[in-house]
Amino acid sequence: MNWFSAGHGPVLVKLDPDRTTHELEPPAPPLGVIPEWPQEAYGPCQSEPGGLLAICSDGIFEAFNPDREQFDVGRVTAVLDDSRGQVVWDLISELTRRVDEWQQGREASDDQTIVLIKRR
Repeated sequence: MNWFSAGHGPVLVKLDPDRTTHELEPPAPPLGVIPEWPQEAYGPCQSEPGGLLAICSDGIFEAFNPDREQFDVGRVTAVLDDSRGQVVWDLISELTRRVDEWQQGREASDDQTIVLIKRR
């Protein structure tokens, strides 16, 4: 795949079920930071069957627990790394459950969106 980020991220990828999840480095600063926006896509990035692409809104990474600690990228990555063999819907449910558990009943301070794409 070829990809591009407008600065909202991070974009996480697991190239195959046996590898760990890592963050794709954005090819440019966030949208609106520089006057000329690059036209090239970043890539290509090749995944094997079972590979996973994860895009979450900052409301997932920045979900707070009662001690005002953020859920952060590391916890999202840990859930994805433990996902071998899970179907996407179950993985979204698990990630949502862990974020809800982290917040301990507190209302989210931002939208919480999860997009997962898994290669068959």
